[in-house]
Amino acid sequence: MSYLPSSWSGPRNPFFTVSSITSISVSPGRDQLVVFHSHHNNDLVIALQGEHQPLKEDRVGEIIAHVSKRHYELTQADLPVTVSPTFQLRLGNKMRTLSVEAVAGVDSPAFEHSGAVIVFKVPSSYASAI
Repeated sequence: MSYLPSSWSGPRNPFFTVSSITSISVSPGRDQLVVFHSHHNNDLVIALQGEHQPLKEDRVGEIIAHVSKRHYELTQADLPVTVSPTFQLRLGNKMRTLSVEAVAGVDSPAFEHSGAVIVFKVPSSYASAI
C-alpha cells in the first residue's frame, strides 16, 4: 500500500462530511481510485487496496452508490460522477492534475508527483481499455 508523501500532509480539516461533497471522480481501470471533490478546497483521494494483495472485487460501484444515496438523503441533490484516467483536483488550496498510468514492472500502485501533476502508477494488468 502506498501513501502520499509526508510533505503533502499538514493540518487538515478532520471532518469531511458527505454533504460537503460536490462530485466524485473515479478511474476506469482496476486500480479502484476514487476522488471525492469538496467545496473546502481539499479533495479526498482514496485508492481501495487489499492489505497484502489487490482486492479481488471491484468496490468502486459500491462506495459510489452508498455515498451518492446518503448525499441525496442529506441534500436532495444528485452527485455528479466522472470516469476518466485523468482529472483535476484540489489539494491544500492548489489545483493539481491526477493521472493514472499503467506501467510495466510496477508491482503495486504508488503515487508520485512532479510539480502540479500527481501520477498514480499501477501495474500494467490494471490498465483500462478507455
